[in-house]
Amino acid sequence: MKLELCLQFSGSAVLESCGFRRTSRLLSTKKINVILDDHNCLLWHQQVFLTIKTHRLLRFIDSNVQSPPERNVKDSQSVISPDFEAFEEQDGALASWLLSTVSDNVLPYLIGLNSASEIWNTLHRVFSGKTTSRLMYFRRLLHSQKKVDLSMKEFLMKVKSVCDNLANCGEVIVIPIFVRGLIGAYYHIIMIIIILLALY
Repeated sequence: MKLELCLQFSGSAVLESCGFRRTSRLLSTKKINVILDDHNCLLWHQQVFLTIKTHRLLRFIDSNVQSPPERNVKDSQSVISPDFEAFEEQDGALASWLLSTVSDNVLPYLIGLNSASEIWNTLHRVFSGKTTSRLMYFRRLLHSQKKVDLSMKEFLMKVKSVCDNLANCGEVIVIPIFVRGLIGAYYHIIMIIIILLALY
């Protein structure tokens, strides 16, 4: 499924009080090919983070960045700040887009969250935390990988996918862990690779 990012920016003033810049352009047609679930956090994070970075929206996922003051004093009257309105509009658009990139089983984690930074940082905690349950699951999965009728390429891609998820939890992968999943014909090649890695 491909989702389009369509965020509207208006105005051209520099938001000097917070260091923000609004640009008058429409960013659209950016495709996101991965919907976040329990098994593809790294792929999702890479695509979404680069999209946010490319469109210069990183400030909206930074929990340390505060929105501009809601009201300004003009001619002795309190009026709604245009900078605040612009920030809220952009933040809301990004938050809505982030929600559209996650699967149904992930959405319950995000109930009640209304800003892009809340959504982003909650997802980061849920999927990047080194939790015991996730580590145990992927460790068992890695140990149980067998080549059987798979081609070497298919086997290594399966192993890489599990290793990526373990790395996302902060786990260091050692090659001999999945060597047992290879049939005898590849044993000597793997041993040579392991010896060379140890030497260099």
